[in-house]
Amino acid sequence: MNPKATSKPRAVRERILLVDDEDLVRRMIKTVLNFHGYQVVEAEDGIDAVEKFRAASPKIDLVLMDYHLPRLNGREALVRIREIDPKLPAVIFSGGLHDGIDDAGLEGVAFLHKPFENAELFRLVRELLDARGRAG
Repeated sequence: MNPKATSKPRAVRERILLVDDEDLVRRMIKTVLNFHGYQVVEAEDGIDAVEKFRAASPKIDLVLMDYHLPRLNGREALVRIREIDPKLPAVIFSGGLHDGIDDAGLEGVAFLHKPFENAELFRLVRELLDARGRAG
């Protein structure tokens, strides 16, 4: 029996911009998100993230971004991205920050402490995307 003949294609869901300067971390998160049907656009630093967000077609529905990035940190990159789409759902993650981000310019940004469980990531991603769908 051909396994491809019996497997169903995953429905393409929302597009996620995944930003982390660690290649292994990015690949692992991307693999898990792809498995669950999300389209993932990867960026390796803050400048790359802003450029890929601007160029994305179709648009990005959510950003997952490490806080500690080269060239432009996650907070600064997200501020620039939010100038383009002020209501874009976003998650900042970090192993070095313990109380989240304290910035009035980033209301509604979720914080996830590294390391995190896949279930915790999926719950947060789905919650933010569903909330945007209800609001928009």
